[in-house]
Amino acid sequence: MKENKKIELIEDFFTSPISVKYLGDILLKCMDKELIGVYNIASSEVIDKFTFGERVAKRFKLSLKNVTRIKNKFHKNKNKRALTLGLDVSKIEKDLDCSMPTVDETINNLYDEYKEIK
Repeated sequence: MKENKKIELIEDFFTSPISVKYLGDILLKCMDKELIGVYNIASSEVIDKFTFGERVAKRFKLSLKNVTRIKNKFHKNKNKRALTLGLDVSKIEKDLDCSMPTVDETINNLYDEYKEIK
């Protein structure tokens, strides 16, 4: 978006995005608590990729003029993929006694990291 290139964002594909910084912080907490097992580490919300892109654009003050909303193409090819890759984070929240970040908290974290780099 920053370079005004054409971008397609999928409106019917869902995920639970998290920033690398949040992921790293949570992994360190897991190590401190010596957690063992399978845990989902992600944002506490599920969001479609188009809406995520809209929110990122708004936070970073970027234009959506070259962004096109599209439907998921994965279901049409031979490599079928689930349309929802959102994760249940209740187990990690319970075992760490904390809340996973929301989508907006994740976007704000990304924005803050971006500003630090600039």
